[in-house]
Amino acid sequence: MMSHVKKFWKVYAWGILITILSCLPTDNKGSEWINIPHADKIVHALFYGILTALIIFSAAGTFKARPFTLNIFFYSLVLVLIFGSIMEVLQHFLIPTRYGDPADILFNISGWVIAVVALYLRTWLVSKITNH
Repeated sequence: MMSHVKKFWKVYAWGILITILSCLPTDNKGSEWINIPHADKIVHALFYGILTALIIFSAAGTFKARPFTLNIFFYSLVLVLIFGSIMEVLQHFLIPTRYGDPADILFNISGWVIAVVALYLRTWLVSKITNH
């Protein structure tokens, strides 16, 4: 159990940060100083993309496999989908100044896609460079 915690501590820490930020009450005035359309959607993709990368690297170390196997991709997708969905349900039912938005779940998944593609391309590029 302790080795699991050692390997996944960054995933847990990032998940706790996402949970705290997702549960903070909002007055919907934060967008006044950030004048970017749909900034909250960009933040969802960024936060869940980082979560995906942390899950993949942690799982790869734990299972002593290459970081980019289909099992690890699938594992990270399931975790991101479940965690993001739970956050939206909590916001909808438990945080009075927040509401759950199904579109946020789509942007969580888009963060997963961006992270997976970026990590795959990184691996491909490294393999091309080291093979020359």
